[in-house]
Amino acid sequence: MTVIADQYLWSFDGIDLVPAAFPEWELEAIQLDPGPTVSRANALCFPDLTVMACYESHRSINHLHLPADWSLITFLASTSPSARVNGALVPNDRIVVTTSTRDHSVVIPAGYDAIQIEAANALLLRHGILSQAQMLSTTTDLELHVPLGKAGRAFRRELFALVRSPDHIHQISRHPVRAAAVLDRVIRGLSASVGESALTTQTLTPMRNRYRIAEGARQLIDTDPGEALTATKVAETIGISERELRYAFGEVFETSPYQYIQKRRLHEARKALRQGSATETTVTEIAFSNGFLNFGRFSGIYRQMFGELPSQTLLDSMAD
Repeated sequence: MTVIADQYLWSFDGIDLVPAAFPEWELEAIQLDPGPTVSRANALCFPDLTVMACYESHRSINHLHLPADWSLITFLASTSPSARVNGALVPNDRIVVTTSTRDHSVVIPAGYDAIQIEAANALLLRHGILSQAQMLSTTTDLELHVPLGKAGRAFRRELFALVRSPDHIHQISRHPVRAAAVLDRVIRGLSASVGESALTTQTLTPMRNRYRIAEGARQLIDTDPGEALTATKVAETIGISERELRYAFGEVFETSPYQYIQKRRLHEARKALRQGSATETTVTEIAFSNGFLNFGRFSGIYRQMFGELPSQTLLDSMAD
């Protein structure tokens, strides 16, 4: 058994989350609240299954693409605020189950602490997990939330104790027998947590029309964040009124289209600055290319968002 244990620290500026451990997973996060972010992920990776503890210090929109043959099962900490999955508010007394090949948008609140278990569908089927819902035997997009019963709450406590400590997961990875026992416990815990409430499993039912409007607008903005887009132009392009767009976007993503466009441009600018060079990159060029025509205003809102001037980000990239 090959087991990988690692701790990942990242910031919301386009850096791949965990490229070594999750080569098939695609995730991008856009931080919505200003201030230097603190984000962590401790991961214990088995063949066909990964247990990862995630912590986010700032509200963000996570954009996730799942491989066709894997599923995601999420446990929120008992103290974590509710997250919004594809427009549906999911409180921390639920297990969130996603098995779908389409992209997902998840609004992560500040102070969010969660365990994500990513597993191959074949493994989940082999152990009968969620078989009562028959969710892994079809190609239909499925998002479920399962009430967290007694077994689920006990298993959640075990999971957080297991992977919150990097030293602990490294110790597990160095002992194959112990690692095999942990994997067996995770599988049995999943089966018990989901199975006790399988008959009352509910499909997440966000207001689909509003979600489609907001997600369509987000995808349009993300196609070229540096373009001179306005909320009015986005609404006209997708064929709705600006009022409808503001209402849907605010409900699904907890921000306005204008604020999202600005944050998206700031993240793109930060990514370019971090990849810049002393001889070929200037802050002014990057500001203009990402839709900021007033350089002084760009520097001010960049500093508010990331806690440093854009010139400092560029200097740090040169030092690296």
